[in-house]
This record gives sequence, structure tokens and C-alpha cells, in this order.
Amino acid sequence: MIVAMNHHGHLGPAPWIWLVLGGILLIVVIVAVLSYFRGRQSDGLSRTERRELNSTQAEILAMIRQNGGPMLQTEIANLLPYDIEEIAGMLKNLESRGLIRREWKSDNETYEITAVS
Repeated sequence: MIVAMNHHGHLGPAPWIWLVLGGILLIVVIVAVLSYFRGRQSDGLSRTERRELNSTQAEILAMIRQNGGPMLQTEIANLLPYDIEEIAGMLKNLESRGLIRREWKSDNETYEITAVS
């Protein structure tokens, strides 16, 4: 550590150390405040959704939102270790909560799932 004499003739940290530490502290505070007010985590879920959904429902909703567009129910089922009936039940639950929209696609013989903002 670099030390310098203060105006009393005592050794102490160099003044620029305090500037660096202050800058780091400021960055940490800014990041914390932005994270708090942002409302959604990096997975796209709100705090309320994280609290109210079970882990699989949260994973499905995050997956759909992170996809950036609609997903087919069969795509979701292929990515998770559940059978199509279990996935369908979870999707119906998410739809009843108003978090997704399901639309039957007869050409693919499956539902197209879209996240509701």
C-alpha cells in the first residue's frame, strides 16, 4: 500500500486511495439502487412473480420471456424434464394468472405460447 505523510507529519494512506475507494462505493450504491428500482431480474421475472410462482412455473415464464417471441408448447416440453400433459397444466395455470397467452396452431398441432407484459 502506498503511504504519504499527512499535514501533521503522520504516515497514512495516499489521498488518491480515498478517491478510488469513494468511487468504488459510489458505483456499488448506484448499481444497488438501479437493481432495486428496475423491478425485474435478469430472467425477466418481477419480484411478485418470483414469490408467487413455483420454481417450474417461474422457469417456464422466464424461458418464454427470454426467447424474445412466441414459443411452441412442444418446444417448451422438449426443454424441460416433464411430459407434455404436465407442461400443459403449468401453462394453463400461467394463462389463468394472465402471464401468458396460448393460441392453438393447427398447422403445428400445438399451442403457441406468448408472454404477456
